[in-house]
Amino acid sequence: MVDANGKPIAVQDIANAGRYSILGYPVLIDDQVAANEAFLGDYKQVVGNLAADIQIARSSESGFLSNSVDFRGTAIFDCDVAQPTAIVKLNV
Repeated sequence: MVDANGKPIAVQDIANAGRYSILGYPVLIDDQVAANEAFLGDYKQVVGNLAADIQIARSSESGFLSNSVDFRGTAIFDCDVAQPTAIVKLNV
């Protein structure tokens, strides 16, 4: 990514190979974001929600020979942005 003057906007982190930053903020690379696009945001404005109660299941069937018990926990979590202006799209 470069600005209108041809100077890089996303700068590679010298200490950590494969990591980039924009104005000192870390960048997450994702294949679902098109080339020359970036999303900048204040992710503290994201509100989380447990969509269902936490489930815990116990089973002694799989560990019959070793006399062990298995436990499985499930939590369904979703989130949304609380303020529409908290995340903006950057096109370069």
